[in-house]
Amino acid sequence: MEALTMIYPPNKPLERALEPSKHPIMYDYLLFIDANKKGELIVGSSNISGTYWEGTLHHYESFKSLKENFYSGYFISNTTTSDALFLDDNNVLLSEDNGTLLILNTEENNYNLLSCRKKFSKSQRVTKLSTWGSYKAIASYGASIDVYDLESDPITLENTYCYYHTDVIRCVDTNKSDLNLFSSCSMDRKACVWDIRLKNPANVMYQNEFCPLNSIIWLQDSPHLIIGSDSGDVYSLDIRKPKEILNITGCFNNSIYRMAHNNNNLIAICGDTSQIIILKFTANGEFEKIKQINDHSSVVRGVTWCNNTLYSCGYNKEVFSNQI
Repeated sequence: MEALTMIYPPNKPLERALEPSKHPIMYDYLLFIDANKKGELIVGSSNISGTYWEGTLHHYESFKSLKENFYSGYFISNTTTSDALFLDDNNVLLSEDNGTLLILNTEENNYNLLSCRKKFSKSQRVTKLSTWGSYKAIASYGASIDVYDLESDPITLENTYCYYHTDVIRCVDTNKSDLNLFSSCSMDRKACVWDIRLKNPANVMYQNEFCPLNSIIWLQDSPHLIIGSDSGDVYSLDIRKPKEILNITGCFNNSIYRMAHNNNNLIAICGDTSQIIILKFTANGEFEKIKQINDHSSVVRGVTWCNNTLYSCGYNKEVFSNQI
Protein backbone atom coordinates (compact mmCIF):
# COMPACT_ATOMS: atom_id res chain seq x y z
CA MET A 1 0.00 0.00 0.00
CA GLU A 2 1.37 3.40 -0.99
CA ALA A 3 2.13 5.73 1.93
CA LEU A 4 0.08 8.92 2.16
CA THR A 5 1.95 12.21 1.93
CA MET A 6 1.31 14.34 5.01
CA ILE A 7 1.51 18.13 4.93
CA TYR A 8 2.46 19.67 8.26
CA PRO A 9 1.14 22.02 9.38
CA PRO A 10 -2.04 21.21 7.47
CA ASN A 11 -2.74 24.84 6.47
CA LYS A 12 0.79 25.48 5.17
CA PRO A 13 -0.28 25.79 1.50
CA LEU A 14 -2.73 28.56 2.48
CA GLU A 15 -0.18 30.70 4.28
CA ARG A 16 0.94 33.86 2.53
CA ALA A 17 4.66 34.53 2.26
CA LEU A 18 5.25 37.80 4.13
CA GLU A 19 8.15 39.48 2.38
CA PRO A 20 9.00 43.14 1.77
CA SER A 21 7.99 44.54 -1.60
CA LYS A 22 10.71 44.45 -4.24
CA HIS A 23 9.28 47.55 -5.91
CA PRO A 24 7.79 50.63 -4.21
CA ILE A 25 4.03 50.63 -3.82
CA MET A 26 1.98 53.78 -3.25
CA TYR A 27 -0.54 52.50 -0.74
CA ASP A 28 -4.02 53.96 -0.25
CA TYR A 29 -3.08 55.49 3.10
CA LEU A 30 -0.88 58.56 2.60
CA LEU A 31 0.29 59.68 6.05
CA PHE A 32 2.66 62.63 5.50
CA ILE A 33 3.99 65.02 2.89
CA ASP A 34 6.80 67.58 2.92
CA ALA A 35 8.43 69.98 0.44
CA ASN A 36 11.87 71.56 0.25
CA LYS A 37 12.88 74.99 -1.06
CA LYS A 38 13.35 73.65 -4.60
CA GLY A 39 9.75 72.44 -4.75
CA GLU A 40 10.69 68.76 -4.46
CA LEU A 41 8.29 66.57 -2.49
CA ILE A 42 8.34 63.48 -0.33
CA VAL A 43 5.19 61.45 0.32
CA GLY A 44 4.88 58.62 2.82
CA SER A 45 2.34 55.82 2.63
CA SER A 46 1.76 52.71 4.72
CA ASN A 47 -0.13 49.46 4.26
CA ILE A 48 -2.12 49.69 7.49
CA SER A 49 -5.01 47.48 6.43
CA GLY A 50 -3.20 44.56 4.82
CA THR A 51 -1.62 41.38 6.16
CA TYR A 52 1.95 42.66 5.89
CA TRP A 53 2.38 46.17 7.29
CA GLU A 54 5.10 48.10 5.52
CA GLY A 55 5.75 51.71 4.57
CA THR A 56 7.15 53.42 1.50
CA LEU A 57 8.58 56.88 0.97
CA HIS A 58 8.59 58.39 -2.53
CA HIS A 59 10.66 61.39 -3.62
CA TYR A 60 9.44 63.56 -6.51
CA GLU A 61 11.14 66.44 -8.29
CA SER A 62 7.87 68.35 -8.74
CA PHE A 63 4.16 68.17 -8.07
CA LYS A 64 3.60 67.26 -11.73
CA SER A 65 5.88 64.25 -11.29
CA LEU A 66 3.92 63.31 -8.17
CA LYS A 67 0.57 63.36 -9.97
CA GLU A 68 2.05 61.12 -12.66
CA ASN A 69 3.77 58.98 -9.98
CA PHE A 70 7.10 59.50 -11.76
CA TYR A 71 9.32 59.21 -8.70
CA SER A 72 13.02 60.05 -8.69
CA GLY A 73 13.72 58.00 -5.58
CA TYR A 74 12.09 55.70 -3.03
CA PHE A 75 12.68 53.85 0.23
CA ILE A 76 10.86 50.73 1.44
CA SER A 77 10.55 50.19 5.19
CA ASN A 78 9.97 46.81 6.82
CA THR A 79 7.40 48.48 9.04
CA THR A 80 4.89 51.29 8.72
CA THR A 81 6.17 54.86 8.99
CA SER A 82 4.93 57.76 11.10
CA ASP A 83 6.64 60.95 9.91
CA ALA A 84 9.37 62.40 7.68
CA LEU A 85 10.86 65.84 7.06
CA PHE A 86 13.35 67.46 4.72
CA LEU A 87 16.47 68.41 6.69
CA ASP A 88 17.74 70.40 3.71
CA ASP A 89 17.31 70.17 -0.04
CA ASN A 90 19.06 66.79 -0.27
CA ASN A 91 18.48 64.93 3.02
CA VAL A 92 15.34 63.49 4.62
CA LEU A 93 14.75 62.38 8.21
CA LEU A 94 12.37 59.39 8.35
CA SER A 95 10.87 57.72 11.42
CA GLU A 96 9.67 54.12 11.27
CA ASP A 97 7.09 52.65 13.62
CA ASN A 98 9.64 50.24 15.09
CA GLY A 99 11.46 53.25 16.58
CA THR A 100 14.17 53.61 13.93
CA LEU A 101 15.30 57.02 12.67
CA LEU A 102 16.93 57.18 9.23
CA ILE A 103 18.63 59.96 7.29
CA LEU A 104 18.12 59.39 3.56
CA ASN A 105 19.94 61.18 0.76
CA THR A 106 17.85 62.10 -2.29
CA GLU A 107 20.86 62.63 -4.58
CA GLU A 108 22.58 59.33 -3.88
CA ASN A 109 20.47 56.45 -5.13
CA ASN A 110 21.00 53.02 -6.60
CA TYR A 111 18.41 52.51 -9.33
CA ASN A 112 16.19 55.07 -7.53
CA LEU A 113 16.60 53.42 -4.09
CA LEU A 114 17.48 56.24 -1.68
CA SER A 115 20.69 55.64 0.25
CA CYS A 116 20.57 55.54 4.05
CA ARG A 117 23.38 57.75 5.37
CA LYS A 118 22.76 57.41 9.11
CA LYS A 119 20.59 55.35 11.42
CA PHE A 120 19.48 55.34 15.06
CA SER A 121 17.20 52.78 16.71
CA LYS A 122 14.81 53.23 19.63
CA SER A 123 12.42 50.78 21.24
CA GLN A 124 9.23 52.83 20.87
CA ARG A 125 7.21 54.35 18.04
CA VAL A 126 7.94 57.99 17.24
CA THR A 127 4.76 60.08 17.02
CA LYS A 128 6.15 63.32 15.53
CA LEU A 129 9.44 64.83 14.37
CA SER A 130 10.74 68.38 14.30
CA THR A 131 14.19 69.74 13.41
CA TRP A 132 16.55 72.65 13.63
CA GLY A 133 17.59 72.37 9.98
CA SER A 134 20.16 69.63 9.46
CA TYR A 135 21.82 70.19 12.87
CA LYS A 136 19.48 68.72 15.47
CA ALA A 137 16.12 66.99 15.69
CA ILE A 138 13.58 66.15 18.37
CA ALA A 139 11.31 63.12 18.37
CA SER A 140 8.38 62.40 20.66
CA TYR A 141 7.51 58.89 21.75
CA GLY A 142 5.15 57.96 24.56
CA ALA A 143 5.43 60.69 27.21
CA SER A 144 9.10 61.34 26.41
CA ILE A 145 11.10 63.56 24.05
CA ASP A 146 14.53 62.83 22.60
CA VAL A 147 17.00 65.42 21.30
CA TYR A 148 19.40 64.14 18.60
CA ASP A 149 22.64 65.48 17.14
CA LEU A 150 22.26 64.80 13.42
CA GLU A 151 25.74 66.02 12.46
CA SER A 152 27.50 63.21 14.35
CA ASP A 153 28.04 59.85 12.70
CA PRO A 154 26.22 57.77 13.78
CA ILE A 155 23.31 59.89 15.06
CA THR A 156 23.86 60.73 18.73
CA LEU A 157 21.18 60.93 21.40
CA GLU A 158 21.95 64.14 23.32
CA ASN A 159 19.22 64.04 25.93
CA THR A 160 15.93 62.41 26.89
CA TYR A 161 13.19 64.27 28.74
CA CYS A 162 10.72 62.14 30.68
CA TYR A 163 8.05 62.66 33.34
CA TYR A 164 7.16 66.24 32.36
CA HIS A 165 4.15 65.14 30.37
CA THR A 166 2.00 62.43 31.95
CA ASP A 167 0.41 61.05 28.78
CA VAL A 168 1.31 60.49 25.13
CA ILE A 169 2.95 63.51 23.46
CA ARG A 170 1.10 64.12 20.21
CA CYS A 171 3.26 66.84 18.63
CA VAL A 172 6.52 68.78 18.95
CA ASP A 173 7.84 71.84 17.10
CA THR A 174 11.15 73.69 17.30
CA ASN A 175 11.98 77.37 17.35
CA LYS A 176 14.11 77.41 14.19
CA SER A 177 16.02 80.53 15.26
CA ASP A 178 17.17 79.10 18.62
CA LEU A 179 18.70 75.63 19.03
CA ASN A 180 17.64 75.54 22.68
CA LEU A 181 13.89 76.14 22.37
CA PHE A 182 11.02 73.88 21.34
CA SER A 183 7.37 73.26 22.18
CA SER A 184 5.20 70.21 22.82
CA CYS A 185 1.59 69.23 23.42
CA SER A 186 0.12 66.06 24.85
CA MET A 187 -2.93 64.01 25.65
CA ASP A 188 -2.49 65.19 29.26
CA ARG A 189 -4.07 68.46 27.97
CA LYS A 190 -0.86 70.48 28.48
CA ALA A 191 1.22 72.58 26.08
CA CYS A 192 4.81 73.24 27.14
CA VAL A 193 7.72 75.41 26.02
CA TRP A 194 11.16 73.91 26.61
CA ASP A 195 14.54 75.56 27.14
CA ILE A 196 17.16 72.80 27.28
CA ARG A 197 19.70 75.12 28.93
CA LEU A 198 17.69 75.11 32.16
CA LYS A 199 17.78 72.56 34.96
CA ASN A 200 13.99 72.29 34.77
CA PRO A 201 13.53 72.82 31.03
CA ALA A 202 9.73 72.59 30.68
CA ASN A 203 7.30 75.41 31.36
CA VAL A 204 3.55 74.81 31.04
CA MET A 205 2.10 77.47 28.75
CA TYR A 206 -1.48 76.22 28.67
CA GLN A 207 -3.67 73.45 30.08
CA ASN A 208 -7.02 72.64 28.54
CA GLU A 209 -9.78 71.79 30.98
CA PHE A 210 -11.59 69.22 28.87
CA CYS A 211 -9.69 67.60 26.00
CA PRO A 212 -6.22 66.49 24.79
CA LEU A 213 -4.02 68.71 22.63
CA ASN A 214 -3.01 67.14 19.33
CA SER A 215 -0.93 69.62 17.34
CA ILE A 216 1.33 72.60 18.02
CA ILE A 217 3.34 74.99 15.85
CA TRP A 218 5.74 77.75 16.84
CA LEU A 219 5.36 80.72 14.50
CA GLN A 220 8.93 81.49 13.50
CA ASP A 221 10.52 84.81 14.53
CA SER A 222 7.54 85.21 16.83
CA PRO A 223 6.63 84.52 20.48
CA HIS A 224 3.32 82.94 19.44
CA LEU A 225 2.21 79.32 19.62
CA ILE A 226 -0.75 77.84 17.73
CA ILE A 227 -2.35 74.78 19.33
CA GLY A 228 -4.94 72.36 17.91
CA SER A 229 -7.16 70.35 20.22
CA ASP A 230 -9.04 67.07 20.18
CA SER A 231 -12.33 69.00 20.06
CA GLY A 232 -11.43 70.73 16.77
CA ASP A 233 -10.56 74.13 18.26
CA VAL A 234 -7.42 76.20 17.59
CA TYR A 235 -5.84 78.42 20.24
CA SER A 236 -3.19 81.13 20.01
CA LEU A 237 -0.78 81.84 22.88
CA ASP A 238 1.99 84.30 23.62
CA ILE A 239 4.86 82.64 25.50
CA ARG A 240 5.47 85.95 27.29
CA LYS A 241 2.02 85.60 28.88
CA PRO A 242 1.76 81.99 30.07
CA LYS A 243 -1.70 80.42 30.50
CA GLU A 244 -3.44 83.34 28.78
CA ILE A 245 -5.31 82.54 25.56
CA LEU A 246 -5.01 85.28 22.94
CA ASN A 247 -7.72 83.88 20.70
CA ILE A 248 -9.71 80.75 19.94
CA THR A 249 -11.57 79.59 16.86
CA GLY A 250 -13.49 76.41 16.04
CA CYS A 251 -12.40 74.59 12.89
CA PHE A 252 -13.97 71.12 12.89
CA ASN A 253 -16.36 68.91 14.79
CA ASN A 254 -13.52 66.38 14.73
CA SER A 255 -10.04 66.12 16.17
CA ILE A 256 -7.28 68.26 14.71
CA TYR A 257 -4.41 66.09 13.49
CA ARG A 258 -1.75 68.29 11.91
CA MET A 259 -1.03 71.96 11.22
CA ALA A 260 1.52 73.77 9.07
CA HIS A 261 2.36 77.44 8.51
CA ASN A 262 4.29 79.54 6.00
CA ASN A 263 6.23 82.79 6.27
CA ASN A 264 3.07 84.86 5.72
CA ASN A 265 1.47 83.47 8.90
CA LEU A 266 -0.97 81.37 6.90
CA ILE A 267 -1.89 78.24 8.85
CA ALA A 268 -3.21 75.06 7.19
CA ILE A 269 -5.19 72.79 9.51
CA CYS A 270 -6.33 69.21 8.87
CA GLY A 271 -7.99 66.67 11.13
CA ASP A 272 -10.20 63.61 11.19
CA THR A 273 -12.21 65.01 8.30
CA SER A 274 -11.86 65.56 4.57
CA GLN A 275 -11.68 69.35 4.92
CA ILE A 276 -8.70 71.68 5.25
CA ILE A 277 -9.05 75.10 6.89
CA ILE A 278 -6.70 78.00 6.05
CA LEU A 279 -6.36 80.66 8.75
CA LYS A 280 -4.31 83.83 8.83
CA PHE A 281 -2.81 84.86 12.15
CA THR A 282 -3.02 88.64 12.18
CA ALA A 283 -0.69 91.16 13.83
CA ASN A 284 -3.15 91.77 16.69
CA GLY A 285 -3.28 88.06 17.56
CA GLU A 286 -6.59 87.18 15.90
CA PHE A 287 -7.54 84.42 13.47
CA GLU A 288 -8.94 85.30 10.06
CA LYS A 289 -10.46 82.46 8.04
CA ILE A 290 -9.04 82.62 4.49
CA LYS A 291 -10.34 79.48 2.81
CA GLN A 292 -11.91 76.07 3.27
CA ILE A 293 -10.61 73.36 0.94
CA ASN A 294 -12.91 70.45 0.11
CA ASP A 295 -10.79 68.62 -2.49
CA HIS A 296 -10.32 65.41 -0.52
CA SER A 297 -12.88 62.64 -0.39
CA SER A 298 -11.51 61.06 2.79
CA VAL A 299 -9.41 61.88 5.85
CA VAL A 300 -6.51 64.31 5.34
CA ARG A 301 -3.27 63.34 7.11
CA GLY A 302 -0.58 65.66 5.77
CA VAL A 303 -0.23 69.37 4.92
CA THR A 304 2.88 71.34 4.00
CA TRP A 305 3.77 74.67 2.40
CA CYS A 306 6.16 75.68 -0.34
CA ASN A 307 5.96 79.49 -0.34
CA ASN A 308 2.23 80.18 -0.90
CA THR A 309 1.45 76.76 -2.37
CA LEU A 310 -0.20 74.26 -0.05
CA TYR A 311 0.28 70.53 -0.65
CA SER A 312 -1.95 68.02 1.10
CA CYS A 313 -2.30 64.24 1.18
CA GLY A 314 -4.68 61.75 2.74
CA TYR A 315 -6.45 58.45 2.45
CA ASN A 316 -7.64 57.05 -0.90
CA LYS A 317 -4.18 57.89 -2.32
CA GLU A 318 -5.16 61.54 -2.81
CA VAL A 319 -2.70 64.43 -3.20
CA PHE A 320 -3.70 68.01 -4.01
CA SER A 321 -2.05 71.38 -4.60
CA ASN A 322 -3.67 74.73 -3.81
CA GLN A 323 -2.32 78.21 -4.48
CA ILE A 324 -3.38 80.42 -1.58
